[in-house]
Amino acid sequence: MQTESLHDRLQGLFDQIKDFPEAGRCEHGTHLKPAAFATFLDMRQLIEKEVLPLLHRIEGQR
Repeated sequence: MQTESLHDRLQGLFDQIKDFPEAGRCEHGTHLKPAAFATFLDMRQLIEKEVLPLLHRIEGQR
C-alpha cells in the first residue's frame, strides 16, 4: 500500500525529470542516461495505471 498520495508520487517523479542534466539533444537525436529513462518509465506507468483511470472516473461522474 502506498503511503504517499497520488499527487505526491507524480510530483516527485516530475521533479526528477523536469531538469535532467543527463538528458538532452545532440546531433544524432537525443541522449538519455539510464536513470532519466527509468524515471520516465515509472512516471508513464503511474499515469497509465492510476492517473488516467482516476480522470476517467471523475469525468464519468459529471
